[in-house]
Formats: sequence, C-alpha cells, structure tokens
Amino acid sequence: MQDNEPTGTQPRKKTGRQPRGNVIQLYGPTSDLNASSVTIEELAELHRVTTRTVRNWMRGRLIPFIRIGRVLRFNPLKVQSALNRFERQEETRGELVSQKGSDLNAVSR
Repeated sequence: MQDNEPTGTQPRKKTGRQPRGNVIQLYGPTSDLNASSVTIEELAELHRVTTRTVRNWMRGRLIPFIRIGRVLRFNPLKVQSALNRFERQEETRGELVSQKGSDLNAVSR
C-alpha cells in the first residue's frame, strides 16, 4: 500500500445523480433565494388549507417553490400572485361553460 492512499476506502462509483445535499431546484418565474420565504406548514396556515393541498398545488405546478435538497421554501407574494392568475383562468373558463350552456338551452327551445 502506498502512503498517499487512505486506508479502508474505495473510490466512489459514479451513479449519474447528484448527492441530495447539493441539489437546488427552482420552479417559478425568477425565483429568488434572498426573498422572504416560508415553509410548507406556514404557507398552508397563511392560506387556511392543509399541507396536502399545498403539495397538490406544487404537483400541479400552480405555485412557485424552491427546493434545496429536501427543504421546500415558498415566497408568499409569488404564491399569492400565481393563485390569483389561476383563479382568473378558472373564472374565464366558467364563463365559457355557462355561455355554452345557455346556447344549448336556446337551441333546445
């Protein structure tokens, strides 16, 4: 054994994935790590929903979030803005559905 080799260690295998501690994932427009951020529990409390609902919003890509390893953070202002945009889209979609329904009623008469 040579002097410069550590004892009892083997070289690391390359698995093609990054270690969890170094992973930073950003989702959302211009996510900023320096902005005020809240945890998933705090965000759920702010919006008076469960953490499961917040996770569903994340899964559906309705809200922006920052993931650093296993830690999730949310910018409350950006989340509120995203939810407002989604709400406006739903209102527009509802108006279209009600217009189609009224057109069908006019035809059936």
